[in-house]
Amino acid sequence: SNCSLEGTPFGRGAWAARRDAPPSPHPAGRRVSGAARMAAVLGEPIGDPPHVAVLLLPVNVAGWGEARRPPDRLEGQVGKNAPLGEVVAALCARLGLPEGGVSLMHAGRDLDGAKALAENDVVVPGPARRRAGEKVELSFDLVRDVIARADDA
Repeated sequence: SNCSLEGTPFGRGAWAARRDAPPSPHPAGRRVSGAARMAAVLGEPIGDPPHVAVLLLPVNVAGWGEARRPPDRLEGQVGKNAPLGEVVAALCARLGLPEGGVSLMHAGRDLDGAKALAENDVVVPGPARRRAGEKVELSFDLVRDVIARADDA
């Protein structure tokens, strides 16, 4: 046949080489990020399904002191409509801090604990992106006046 691609980079030889290559050590050929491998677990899912995977990253860690130093990252599941105050409560319980001892932030803004993710203008990934493992990244920091009051008590 005049249309044979045999012996070209597009011929059967190229496909056979790909097919015979060893499988990737990573799922679906993608690397698993350090964040996915090393995150501590926040606890049980918060709120009602559907849940969104959330990665919680501490900021200003130097100001936390050695006794309160949090994990480098925490991962949790948060209901799309759950108020973020529930996340703050779970985070404080997990870290052994008084109620209201941390604040949540996203994109340089403090988040309102009475509102859900979307109501705080946090983009929530759709179902396909959630299945692909996409997480919402939130930052958290100590609320120093709450911590100081608890330390004085």
